[in-house]
Amino acid sequence: MAGNEFNMETTDTARAMSSLDAAGSQLTQGWSAAQAEIGGLDGQLGKGPLGTAFMASYRPQATALSQSAEKITPVPAQLAAAGQQSVSEYEKTHGRARDAFSALQ
Repeated sequence: MAGNEFNMETTDTARAMSSLDAAGSQLTQGWSAAQAEIGGLDGQLGKGPLGTAFMASYRPQATALSQSAEKITPVPAQLAAAGQQSVSEYEKTHGRARDAFSALQ
C-alpha cells in the first residue's frame, strides 16, 4: 500500500478471518467451561467466618470478570464476520472495476 492505494490479499485475509473465528470459538468454549467451574464453587465457598470474609472480596471480582467476559467473548467472531464481509465486498468491487476497464478496450 502506497499513497492512496489499497490492496487486499483476499486469500490471506480470508484465511486470517477463519483463524480468528476459530480462536473466538475456542475462547467462547473455554470461558463457558471456566464459568461452569466458577459457578460450581458458589455453594462450596463462603461458609464460616473466613469464608464469609473471602466471599466479600471474591464475589464482586468474580461478577466483574463474568460480565467482562460475556461482553468480550463474541468480539472475535464479530470481527471475523466483518473481515469476511470486507473480503467479499473487495472482490465484488475489484471485479466491477476490472469489468468496467475491460469494456473500454
